[in-house]
Amino acid sequence: MPTIRPLSPLEAGILTYLSGEALRGRGWLRRGVRGWRLYSEVKDEQQDAYIAERLPHLARLGLLDRLDVVEFGRTRATLLYRIAQEGERRLAALEGRPCEAIPPPEAEDLGGNLFVPAPTWSALLTLQRCARERIGPVRLGAHGWMSIGEIAAGQPTLRHDDLTWLVRRGLAELRKAPVGTEGAMRTLYRLTAPAMRAEALDAVPAPGGQVEMVETRVPEEAGPTPGPRPRLAPGSGSRRRSGAVGRP
Repeated sequence: MPTIRPLSPLEAGILTYLSGEALRGRGWLRRGVRGWRLYSEVKDEQQDAYIAERLPHLARLGLLDRLDVVEFGRTRATLLYRIAQEGERRLAALEGRPCEAIPPPEAEDLGGNLFVPAPTWSALLTLQRCARERIGPVRLGAHGWMSIGEIAAGQPTLRHDDLTWLVRRGLAELRKAPVGTEGAMRTLYRLTAPAMRAEALDAVPAPGGQVEMVETRVPEEAGPTPGPRPRLAPGSGSRRRSGAVGRP
């Protein structure tokens, strides 16, 4: 019979955290159940450098479920993890307590397809409002082109990185336009058609207590060519269908 290696304190800490998320109905809602956390959210403030190595390892051992989410404007999948029933069993044995049942994920994933940093989502909402309400002058032949200063007037906490993120993901476009008669140029931003139809699905506090990410739906017909279907660890999930996901 193969020897089962004992869990390290860090691995036990990861399982303890993800067990609490799943059993208490916290974390992201994917495949009909909560408890999922983004790869970047599962942290240990003292040993952050080791977390990235432990999550895939625990998933390979069958202690975690891994979900690969294909996001709009991104070629690499975004990884989410959730404790598996076997992980809960190992944790309960380690802690000397009865094992609790972890609600199994569903076979279908009807969730959103984009995780947006909360400040960036605020910038997107500001640009949506400016375009829909035709705030500001017509530039480059259309409403909706705004300078970073004009966007910041509606969102004082705006960072340049928020606009760069939107451009990089294909949710905003950037153009240079002349200012006055001196030949000076300034950078203007406008949302793309998919971003104008983007809507928030969910926003949950990160481990530190702050909302850091917003799960967003970008209409599929307006998005890029679909990538591979999201993948769950073998042996997990059931055949039930997911219910509708509410807005935050």
